[in-house]
Amino acid sequence: MSKSGYRFIPLNNKVVPAPIALDEIRHDRPVPGTLTGEMTVEWTADTPLCVASGVKNADGEHENVFIADDEKGKGRTYVLPGSTTGGAIRAVSEIAGFAHLGPINADRKYGTRAMIGKNSTAGGGDDDVRLDTSASKIRMAWLEWVPDTPDTDTEITMKSGEGSWRIYHAGDSRTRDNIYLVKFAELSRYFQVDVADWAHKQSPEKAKLLAKASLISKVNFIGTPPSGRSGYHKPFVGELDKTGSVAVTGYVVCTGATVSEDKPKAHEYLFLPPKRDAASYDVHPEIMHEFNKLYTTPSNDGGVPLESWRFWLSQIGHLKWLSKAKSVDKRAYDKAFGRRIPVFYTAIDGSELHSFADARTMHDAGVCFGLSPVLRKPNIYTVGDIAKRTYGGQEAETYRVPAFSQGGLGWDMPTAMFGAVEGVDQDRLSKQDDTARAALKGRVSFGFAISTNAEPGEVKKGVFGVPRPSFEPYYLTGADGYNDGDSRLSGRKRYPVRSKVNEFVIPNDNPDTQEAVRFLKSGAKFTQTIKFKNLRQEELGLLLWAICFGNGKNTGQYRHAIGRAKGHGYGSMKTEITRLVSNEEDKAETAIDAFKAYVLKALDEDSREFEKLEQIQKLLAYADPNNGDQNANKLTYPALTDFANIRGRGLKLQDF
Repeated sequence: MSKSGYRFIPLNNKVVPAPIALDEIRHDRPVPGTLTGEMTVEWTADTPLCVASGVKNADGEHENVFIADDEKGKGRTYVLPGSTTGGAIRAVSEIAGFAHLGPINADRKYGTRAMIGKNSTAGGGDDDVRLDTSASKIRMAWLEWVPDTPDTDTEITMKSGEGSWRIYHAGDSRTRDNIYLVKFAELSRYFQVDVADWAHKQSPEKAKLLAKASLISKVNFIGTPPSGRSGYHKPFVGELDKTGSVAVTGYVVCTGATVSEDKPKAHEYLFLPPKRDAASYDVHPEIMHEFNKLYTTPSNDGGVPLESWRFWLSQIGHLKWLSKAKSVDKRAYDKAFGRRIPVFYTAIDGSELHSFADARTMHDAGVCFGLSPVLRKPNIYTVGDIAKRTYGGQEAETYRVPAFSQGGLGWDMPTAMFGAVEGVDQDRLSKQDDTARAALKGRVSFGFAISTNAEPGEVKKGVFGVPRPSFEPYYLTGADGYNDGDSRLSGRKRYPVRSKVNEFVIPNDNPDTQEAVRFLKSGAKFTQTIKFKNLRQEELGLLLWAICFGNGKNTGQYRHAIGRAKGHGYGSMKTEITRLVSNEEDKAETAIDAFKAYVLKALDEDSREFEKLEQIQKLLAYADPNNGDQNANKLTYPALTDFANIRGRGLKLQDF
């Protein structure tokens, strides 16, 4: 059964515009016909809660944000930051206000780890395109970065700029089709290192244990390699030695941690140096940007290189793509070895390295390469390619958030109320085009929500991560995910609330994936002041609706979800507006009705009830803990072993 702790609310393809023009917004004086005032909102935790500060305490635990009382010794006051409560309210307002999807990581292209052979029909028909990652079809190659400025004769140092890339075979025409394997026991014997738990170590950890703290070590491989036509394309397991009958000489290359608990990896690899006059093939910058995104964290501003990719970028001195990394090895580089990265490659459609010459994506080339034999196949479409279909932009070149300064789709109610910064899409940031960016200050401000009764509760240890947008069976509607020309985004993510929490199930014993979180006990109350300035009546109505889900001045049976482990039922919060002051009290009292009428008219749905609209029905259903409790069995997360089955069968999340 496909299940998860979250669900999606379908995106609206019609955007409701803000009821106020950009040039009518003022912060320096009152605007006639608008409402200004403040309200007091009380937040109460129905289930344990933790809004972590990001800094662990002395016991290595994440705990709720607090204000220390230095004058009274160890006293502390627990708080909810305004960014947390404001974010929760804005998320509701974007759904209830039928806003534009807004800024996303539009040019992100995810990849799929392909583990089955070409022509296999697991999860698809005869036309199902799969990478051939069987041992007999994987090849080894060298990917070389050539900086814009040449190196000196004495050293190789960190370089900025894009540079250019080229790729060429490892070995000569006789040896390059073989795979050379080095068993862990051989590493232990030859390098005199402890290989205990070696399969679970990341590349930099292995680098510290090998000679000269480098993943690259040149050695002799002895034994008898496969020969003749029948010997090509076969793995060759040999021994490392300084003497003896040398079969080949190459570089031991260690890849990352194992990805299979059932069948952990048992060997590393020997990469043969290229021939002196080896033919190289240029790799287009767009292909390298595609490759870089496969090995960086998703982000609007470029992302952080993953551990293995960060290591190799450090080795070749690629400063630009390391700009977001927290640590970089800035030593001088081995000029004899050069700025080369060992990569594995295989065919998508039977092509070879020479096909990179005229290609701009790996799919165009028909070849995929990666940092380990468990290759990541880049998908055909980016997140932006999928998103633009929602707004009828199938023919558009890229997904862009319309500028709010131009009105239209980009000028929706939440943008006008809470403010925005234009140009946050990665393509604009990468160009640092400040002239294309504009900032709009919000007219709603959220103060700290302060508690006088919150008490620390128990510590929970587990894995708090959830499937990411790369997991297309859940995040996309199409049968073939990011490779489907008809796929759409599943919608805006929401965590159905519950009155009880789930127990954490730790999927494996890897301590690197586990966290310890200390939650506050349920029953904690927080009091907050929210101020608003120069809002139209409809805008104040949206704000009030979003705070209490349209249920007057308290949420009734509805709840918000904030903080850590929302998908497990934690952080269920009820709200109540205990005080509302405005310059026009009568308009404030009828603001919710004015908001709903405005939205229905903008959507050409005047004859319908607001709460009967599809998006609103789902929003309220997921905010009702009664529904969450009744469907608790559908709100647990899949086991690690279930993900491949869900992906292979194209299962979608079950609604309720």
